[in-house]
Amino acid sequence: MTVRPMKRRIEFLPAELTEAEQRARHEARVGLALPALIKGGHGHIAPAVVLDISATGMRVLVDERSSPGLPVPPGARLRCEFYFGPVEIRDVEVLVTRVDEIGAGQLELGCAFERLPATMRAELRREVARRASARATR
Repeated sequence: MTVRPMKRRIEFLPAELTEAEQRARHEARVGLALPALIKGGHGHIAPAVVLDISATGMRVLVDERSSPGLPVPPGARLRCEFYFGPVEIRDVEVLVTRVDEIGAGQLELGCAFERLPATMRAELRREVARRASARATR
């Protein structure tokens, strides 16, 4: 029996992005601090702060001590409610895409909007663009 050494070769291939990931890379995002409510599947409600937002998602700050439903894992679905200028986001489903512990019980959740009506997404896009341009002119 003859043993031949195997050639070791690692090939890196670019990952195919999902449609949501492709959109997210092209959406304007604006930093802010808005109060919000995050609702879990078992009726748990937690106060949150929206740190930044785009038409496809948002990053929120929550304190895991504020609800027995926290922390949540990536892939969890939550409902959220907040007001972004003239845009009222009420009871919209979000998919948690990222969870970062930042210390002292604080968590940053990256969330993608799920099943957001097209009219609401357009309103969000307009308000983000308006605020981004207002900051650029300051």
